[in-house]
Amino acid sequence: MDDSRAGVLHKEFQTPAFSKAGGVQHMLQLWVNLPAAHKLHPPRYQTLTRENIPVVKLDEKGSIVRVIGGDYIGVQGAAKTLSPLSLLDIQLVNHSSTAIPVPSGWSSLLLQVDGGQAMVQEKRESQEGDMTVFGMDDGQITIQTGDQPARFILMMGQPLREPIVAYGPFLMNTQQEIVEAIQEFQSGKFGVLH
Repeated sequence: MDDSRAGVLHKEFQTPAFSKAGGVQHMLQLWVNLPAAHKLHPPRYQTLTRENIPVVKLDEKGSIVRVIGGDYIGVQGAAKTLSPLSLLDIQLVNHSSTAIPVPSGWSSLLLQVDGGQAMVQEKRESQEGDMTVFGMDDGQITIQTGDQPARFILMMGQPLREPIVAYGPFLMNTQQEIVEAIQEFQSGKFGVLH
């Protein structure tokens, strides 16, 4: 997990063995806006692996929630964050359901990563690749699978309620900060890719 803060240049790549053999690789990259007070802190990288991400068992059939970041029913996720948020990997077996609590006033979205058709909030059909955006007063998110298992990423966070100015890959709070970020990037302050 990358916490860019003051800016860092990076690239994604796979291992030499995977590059040689080929195959399918799935990746989900999320950039979370930081509060203005933390935007210029030094960058930080966190390695998150299967071994250090807590798992919560939902039922005896094999449905689980992996708590990547934030909190889920008292279980703290592996990622350290600077804004109030939760990032959950929800894996449901066929013919199962769950209800995930959402803190009051938080924004949330649900991405169905793979699997069969599911029902979200008891009325919205969902299938692989679908993203559902929820209101801030839903209170909980319900998911029910059908004949096939399904996997979801649930992203929830407290809105920062700060101005946002975006330009290309830069996200800051003012136009002046965007100009400064571009100048820092062009001068090499973000680093160099090899």
